[in-house]
Amino acid sequence: MTLADRRWPGSRPLAAAGVALRRRRAARWVRWAAIAGAALVALLALAGCASGDPSASPSASANAGDRVVATLDGLPLRAAALDAIRAEARLAGEGDGVRKARREGLRRILVRRQAERLGVAVAEADITTRQAAVTAQAGGEKALSAALAAVGLGRADLRAALTYALLEQALADEIYPQLVASRTEARAFYDDEAGALLARPGEVRLAEITVPTQKVARDVAARMAAGTPFAAAARRFSMDPRTRFDGGMLGWVLLASLPAEIRDGLRGVKAGEVSAPVHSLGRWHLYKVYARRAGSRPLFTEVAADLRAELTRRRRAAALGQWVARAFARAKVEMAP
Repeated sequence: MTLADRRWPGSRPLAAAGVALRRRRAARWVRWAAIAGAALVALLALAGCASGDPSASPSASANAGDRVVATLDGLPLRAAALDAIRAEARLAGEGDGVRKARREGLRRILVRRQAERLGVAVAEADITTRQAAVTAQAGGEKALSAALAAVGLGRADLRAALTYALLEQALADEIYPQLVASRTEARAFYDDEAGALLARPGEVRLAEITVPTQKVARDVAARMAAGTPFAAAARRFSMDPRTRFDGGMLGWVLLASLPAEIRDGLRGVKAGEVSAPVHSLGRWHLYKVYARRAGSRPLFTEVAADLRAELTRRRRAAALGQWVARAFARAKVEMAP
């Protein structure tokens, strides 16, 4: 669920760079939730996330929501829970077909029933922590509310979804404690997949001059070639009121956050050099590169424990999925007329 489409105001195509940096800082502490697929994708991706008790959804108070759409061993799946599951699918950018949602709802009844039998529960503190991670990845409360409203998912249903995701993981841990990934497997995962996923993108410390035409950009570039300092040229010629009086300084910017034409214009520009004029979003720009930080990825030793935990989670989730399939085949399922 991708929430924020990047928009750069015409006078400052890098206006979103600060947002990207803030998002990166906010995401550091939830990085492993994203890897584990426990955070919402698009908004963040409801990978593995699901609604709470299908027979007691927060939306079930409405008469229409109370209607039973199916039963599993006599336990009801109500219309409100079905609607919430379909909204979750839309939030995750997936199909929200009734048949698929109904099967998922019945599957969740099985999981919750087994968790109750074994005394498996989720702590409120863990739910709150997961919800905070989701909010941070969404870009804040306002962005999260907009995304939920767009797909018709209520806040209570979101919390129920996060609760269920944690419950399913806790149940898998309870039933399959012997399934543990080795350090060797974690290393292979790091080499084949996770290393690239965890790569820290390259950054560049930039200053910018924004002008209306290519001719003006070339004239300003000629003045700088003749000895005018970049900061002085920015203060005199730049159209951007937010940076011109600071010598055009943008600070450290993630290269991946920049529009493609700007990235191309900066390719090969070394620290201390000024780019050729770049056209982007209806304006012409000159950029001075003050410094560069190469992209990198964490050492395996820094992330080995987290990778083992993620692979262990995946293995246990797969085993639980097989158990659910067998239990579902034995259950008595009836569809409402």
